[in-house]
Amino acid sequence: GIACSIDPVSGIEFFGHETPDFIMYEIYDINNVCMGTYGDEPEFIEALFSLTGEYRITLSTAEVSYTGYILL
Repeated sequence: GIACSIDPVSGIEFFGHETPDFIMYEIYDINNVCMGTYGDEPEFIEALFSLTGEYRITLSTAEVSYTGYILL
């Protein structure tokens, strides 16, 4: 797996890898219900940090999607 940080100031950063150019950002709850789909990183981060609990996030480039979990 690839570790990353998501921060309201510095955005999304991958550790030990170049951070891809994402075109879509998705948030799902633990029941796999989509909480939101965003095409804009700041909008995604703002929505994400308005939540509390455990979520699955999917970050997509034109070629590949990265999926991970976050506890807020």
